[in-house]
Amino acid sequence: MSAPTVTHDAVGDDHGTSRRDLSVTYPGRPMVSVQRRGAGDAAQAHLVWGALVDPDVVVAPWSAELTAVGVEVLLASAYTDRPMEIERIGVTGIERHGLAGAPDGAMAVLRLSHASNHPPSVTAAARPTLGRDGDLWGALRSAGVVPADPVRAVLDAVAAEEGSRLGTFSDHLTDPNQVEDFWCCIFHLSCCGAVVPWPQE
Repeated sequence: MSAPTVTHDAVGDDHGTSRRDLSVTYPGRPMVSVQRRGAGDAAQAHLVWGALVDPDVVVAPWSAELTAVGVEVLLASAYTDRPMEIERIGVTGIERHGLAGAPDGAMAVLRLSHASNHPPSVTAAARPTLGRDGDLWGALRSAGVVPADPVRAVLDAVAAEEGSRLGTFSDHLTDPNQVEDFWCCIFHLSCCGAVVPWPQE
């Protein structure tokens, strides 16, 4: 599946370092953040870090909050030669996986609503070594599947990029005596005119 074409790439200079951190901290793989849906921008909505292990599967350390709030998955990759690639994908199911006798080491498996355009961080052939503590997420971290020290500041760069891609809003009312201009305005033709002020609510 090919990646979507993105034509707007404007991250403020103050986020330049954070953007470079994203490409350095997550070389060749996306940053994955499990987010509270509708809870603000990328930084404000961050819940836990995750890893994409299959095009439509993300794993993350277990948190009871994952099932207490609506969540979605944010994936982002930064490049030096093209715009940042950002996806937000819904979650259709959450599974808790752990080992008998070591429930505190449980890990969450999130099933995504559709496949991501980003490459997975690890293939199904990976078999991280487990310690006696049964810490599943720790095993993934030790195996290098997820960065040891995620840089939270990169979320600010992603938030700034998402904000820069928001569309604009404007009002357009057409004079009823010149209704033919309505279609001109809809299709952005040169005959567009006769726009009157929108009444105040």
